[in-house]
Parts: sequence; C-alpha cells; structure tokens
Amino acid sequence: MREPVLITKNGRPRTVLIAYEDYQRLMRREHRVELTAELTDADIAAIEASEMDPGLDHLDAELTADKHAAD
Repeated sequence: MREPVLITKNGRPRTVLIAYEDYQRLMRREHRVELTAELTDADIAAIEASEMDPGLDHLDAELTADKHAAD
C-alpha cells in the first residue's frame, strides 16, 4: 500500500489512510522548526508570491475567524 486511500463522507473528503512509513515521515517533519531569520530574500519573495489552491479558500475563512476570536 503505497498510495493514500481517500475516504469520503457525503462526497467530501474526510479521512486519508496512508502507509505507516509515510505517517512517521510526516510526524518527523511536523516537529522541524526553521527560523524566519534564516530565510533568504529569495525565500521571502517566493512566499510573498505564493497563492493558495482555489479549492482551499475555506482555510482563509478559518484564519479570519481565529483572528477575530483572539481579539
């Protein structure tokens, strides 16, 4: 089993099954920290120029809701 298995509910993605090795790799990556002071000018320019995939617009709403909740 090398490919992720997508499980949907009412036609919407809900869960993904992945190989245990992939899970371990993702968990190690989650704990990696990079200092923003170590970013190059090219890194910062790439971040500023980046755009979110159109299917992920709902995440902007979550950020806005979290920001207002903290105020």
